[in-house]
Amino acid sequence: MNKKDNNERQRIEAEIVKIREAIDLKCDLIDDPSFETGILGLALFYIFYSVFADDKKYLDKAEELIFKAFGNLTAEKFQRTYKTDTIDNQLAHFGRFIKFSKQNNLIAFDVDEYLLGLDSILFDLMKSKVEAGNFDYQSGALAAGFYLIGRVDEADGIREKLSYLLFQIKEKSISDSDAGIYWTLPALHDRVYLGISHGSALIMSFVCNVMELQIEVDTCVEILRKASNFLIKQEADFGKGLFPHYLEDHEPGPKQFSLCYGDLGIGYALLRTGILLGDKNIEEIADRILLDCLVRKKEDNLTFDASITYGAAGLATTFEKIFKYKNDEQYLKASHYWYEKIVEYATYANNYAGYKSRVSNEDEFGNLGFSWGIAGIGAALMRSLNQELPDISSLTLIA
Repeated sequence: MNKKDNNERQRIEAEIVKIREAIDLKCDLIDDPSFETGILGLALFYIFYSVFADDKKYLDKAEELIFKAFGNLTAEKFQRTYKTDTIDNQLAHFGRFIKFSKQNNLIAFDVDEYLLGLDSILFDLMKSKVEAGNFDYQSGALAAGFYLIGRVDEADGIREKLSYLLFQIKEKSISDSDAGIYWTLPALHDRVYLGISHGSALIMSFVCNVMELQIEVDTCVEILRKASNFLIKQEADFGKGLFPHYLEDHEPGPKQFSLCYGDLGIGYALLRTGILLGDKNIEEIADRILLDCLVRKKEDNLTFDASITYGAAGLATTFEKIFKYKNDEQYLKASHYWYEKIVEYATYANNYAGYKSRVSNEDEFGNLGFSWGIAGIGAALMRSLNQELPDISSLTLIA
């Protein structure tokens, strides 16, 4: 990223070592195979660290963890880590992790035959979630959907599977009174979410990915136009924050600012939609939302930790990706700002290098893994110092 003075670089390098030492103490105790909260997230950290420290033993450690995760990917061993976790979520994580590793020449595994079987398993699981009208990223059909996107060039029949999902997204949508569509989330009280974690922005971002693959383009266009029409109408003014988290979210006052919840994911989805549709009006609305995001700061106390999902690392990663779409230095500066703020969250006396996830206290579920914990924080810090390391956004909600 930006050139850092030696003192700042040394400070971040020392922070990364602290995180590695904390992971060393805990990694053999984890059985959850996912990269979101479990073993594969720790493996990713060690892969990055092997490059960062130029030490192959950490690549060997990563391989051990990947084999362990593979062995734990069975229905018999599945344990729900959090309320919306599913077996399809964890299976999809393995496939997405392997795709990420192969694409970036990080580590090689001969698992093609296994992945062919996984395609069918996840498609069957996806159909069961579709029947329930659940299109969530974790508990619903998009767990398999994001996995299948990465398989389009790897196996036959994937485009047909994605076509099926796309038509179901359209079929299960709910029309409002003014040419808009939305979806409810059965796993979370049938709420109508708006953001990139559970709501309209998530589905729009996914449909953008499908459209970029030239799959059912006319259907993609219809969904994106109607979904963006609904989403844009939900804008309000909360002082800090322009959108509620879900319909009938009547809580007044400033809104959380993170990748998971808040305006940044909504602005990102609308930006991609406007660009793909060639719709300048949608793109201008997205620009206005994103410019408002640029003025959000750590001092607002609305970014609650340093993590990928809820915190500074996720904001840095998202602004970095938005810069690639906009080529506007403001977004690169915002990415730098949030990367630099990560270490300021390490203020706790604990076993996780001083970091604490907003979703847990001392359990590994929140504090240790990639999405909510120090494995992801460490990977983001290493990327802030070394741009040769892969962009991690494809493993996040902005995939």
